[in-house]
Amino acid sequence: FFFVQYCRPLPVGSIMLAFCVLPLLFSDISHRFPYLLLSLFFLQSFQPTGAQYGFLVVMFVLYGAGMGYFAGIQPVSAWRYFSWHPFLMTIGMIALPGIATVTKKKGGYVNTKIHGILSWLGIFCTLGGYYVIYQNKEMNGAPHLTTPHAWAGIFVMGNMCMFGTVGGVLLHPDFGMAKTNQTYRLAHKLGGRVVLIIAWFTAVMGLNTLVGNDYPKLLTYAAPLVCLVPYSLM
Repeated sequence: FFFVQYCRPLPVGSIMLAFCVLPLLFSDISHRFPYLLLSLFFLQSFQPTGAQYGFLVVMFVLYGAGMGYFAGIQPVSAWRYFSWHPFLMTIGMIALPGIATVTKKKGGYVNTKIHGILSWLGIFCTLGGYYVIYQNKEMNGAPHLTTPHAWAGIFVMGNMCMFGTVGGVLLHPDFGMAKTNQTYRLAHKLGGRVVLIIAWFTAVMGLNTLVGNDYPKLLTYAAPLVCLVPYSLM
């Protein structure tokens, strides 16, 4: 991670991070994940240029649509009602929050408002994804909240709603009651990083419940996420 800090403006930064992190996704991560999480706060924040910002937005859009569909047709290679769950969750927990985060990195009044709008669009997509999986289980008579993925999803969804509400009330650039309070701003920033990295990990866990240890499919979904981490969540 020390080298990634200085190589991050180059593609090699993502490649090096991928080599560091990808093995963790397919091993016993329970003891390693906290260290990965903590490492996010020891890296200098990435500030995108105009061209880099545009590139990252395109990457998140393509990832959300492409990988959302890819996850949705697993494991039967067919679209069905359930497919809306991974599709909406990929859009709501990865693509839209990712764009919101890199937009906020650009700074300024307008970008801050866009950050909030995109974040709430992500929350609404996430709630839609939760509705789909709830209805799907009801229709099939399946029990709810039986896997670590399900509980992690509830945790992430609850925190997204909390951060969105608190951010809107306290940090809105027009009427936020604590919009100039640096402590609240820092807590929102760092807490948001934690929630999003857990959300991305939860998404990979969800695909794992569908495809098992099909590593090519897991890598197809996870590798782009790992490469986007240093440019969005750091």
